[in-house]
Amino acid sequence: MIGAPAEHGAGPGGPSRPVPAGRPPRIPAANAPGCPVHYNAASVSAPGERSLLPQEHGAYGQLAMPLLTGLALGRPTPAGLTLAAAAVLGFVAHEPLLVALGRRGRRALDEDGGRARRLLVRLGTLSLVLGAVGVALSPPAAPRSPHPSPPGSPG
Repeated sequence: MIGAPAEHGAGPGGPSRPVPAGRPPRIPAANAPGCPVHYNAASVSAPGERSLLPQEHGAYGQLAMPLLTGLALGRPTPAGLTLAAAAVLGFVAHEPLLVALGRRGRRALDEDGGRARRLLVRLGTLSLVLGAVGVALSPPAAPRSPHPSPPGSPG
């Protein structure tokens, strides 16, 4: 209810004092007596827990929309699908690359640099292989137009 006093700091002895209306309740510090949340510092930032997926969430749409549109408007071929998969793997490899280069900070490099390098090698290799397969499966380029080029234009 708006304006009603709120209770805070409820511990083993029950609620403490009411909080005046219009003022947010004080939240006790973690691990303080009466605090329902208890954790140890190691569980909050344990090494190996950092996600190596790209952190730039807007980029997911910038990658997905053109790929999905191109595949939906055209006829999805094995070449198109493998090239799209290569692009997605290259995108996913970006975050491990940043961690491995130390661009996500010294702590990320120290804690997850080895894991990032291993993942970067796997994703990069698979992306390159799929890209090469996609190019190999692609149809030959269209022949040049039989019409002569205008004067002064290349070709």
